Amino acid sequence: MPQLSVFLAALDMTIVTTALPTISEHFHSVSGYIWVGSAFQLAAAASTPNWGKFSDVWGRKNVLLAAAAVFLLGSALCGAAVNIAMIIARRAVQGIGAGGLLTLVNIIIGDLFSQR
Repeated sequence: MPQLSVFLAALDMTIVTTALPTISEHFHSVSGYIWVGSAFQLAAAASTPNWGKFSDVWGRKNVLLAAAAVFLLGSALCGAAVNIAMIIARRAVQGIGAGGLLTLVNIIIGDLFSQR
């Protein structure tokens, strides 16, 4: 599960980067081009400490599944967006989930192996 989580978040970043010129052209927004990726990255970075704390309180598996659910929710909401502002806001939701996916995998690997 952890490897698939990293793959999912990395695949999303790759696909959106490739599709972003077409998305921006469809919604006739040049300025939104930058914010679609930035909202994702900012939300992922801002949510990282929270995911770590949540995993300390509720356990790694439950929080990893919650992060995957938030990421999936953000993906579904992005698919239903009708303008560039909606995509930017929903990419932030997706970024919150991706921040959890990427962080929790590192935490789980740290739990599995000793420092030696």
